[in-house]
Amino acid sequence: MALMIFALHLLLMFATGRALPSASLGHVHLPSARSPQIGSARSIAQGSSDAAQVISVAKDVANVLFFIVVGTVTILTYIKAKRTILQPMRTEVFKQQITLFTQLLHELIGKSEVELIGDAGLDAMVRANVACVLDQYAAETFYVQVDEQERPYNRKECPQTIFTLDPDVTSITTGADGLVLLERVERPWTSFRLAEMKVPTQYVNAKAQFISYLESPLLPSHLASLVQEYLDALDTNVDHIRTAVEELAQTLPARFPTLESMSGVTIGRAENRFNELRVSLKPIAERIVKFVREYFATDKLLDA
Repeated sequence: MALMIFALHLLLMFATGRALPSASLGHVHLPSARSPQIGSARSIAQGSSDAAQVISVAKDVANVLFFIVVGTVTILTYIKAKRTILQPMRTEVFKQQITLFTQLLHELIGKSEVELIGDAGLDAMVRANVACVLDQYAAETFYVQVDEQERPYNRKECPQTIFTLDPDVTSITTGADGLVLLERVERPWTSFRLAEMKVPTQYVNAKAQFISYLESPLLPSHLASLVQEYLDALDTNVDHIRTAVEELAQTLPARFPTLESMSGVTIGRAENRFNELRVSLKPIAERIVKFVREYFATDKLLDA
């Protein structure tokens, strides 16, 4: 609208500039004393020419104004129609984002570091793998038979396994049926390496949930980066659990030389070591929550 007013102002200045000088010329032709009729005729002719020129300029201005008005109305109509068409789509995207972000905040908001670790199943992973290593040590050293279905690393509670594909740790062979077989390489317990890690259901579900957020096209790019950072922290902590369990296993011969001495074994040493190594989840969770709140600008919406 400001541009239109400016254009009208220029056109009026242009029209005035063309009309006034021509009209003023009619006053400089003074009638001659000798020929009063001829002077009057010239003045009348000049006046008619000026009037025609003013009319012509007025027509030009009117035409220009017409096209400016029509063009402006057309542009404004297009912009309004475009907004009207896109508004329902934007509203639907906004609604779906609210649902998605609410689920994401439910996973993180108001939770302590201990709660986040528990929800991710990292503490359960420590317990399961320490129990598995202790059972392996008792079976190999003291020939104790253990019912794995009754242990925390059973298939129901730990449906997945992460293998260490290192030839010094795991041997890879092919069976008669063509299936690939992975077996733990026998090593002294003082240099123990964890060939396979038991993965509890909590960790499987937690990681799948955050991956589903990451795969959503509704997630803003910065928030996707934060969610990926959270997933990377989970993976890093799995590596730290491996380190803690391996360090514990390497101390078993010295700490438990007899079967009777194993009666007082606990997982506290591995848990403490993991807590020393692990990457904190709460700072990342807080950045995710902060971004979501700023993204919707809830406080500003309420103020408006």
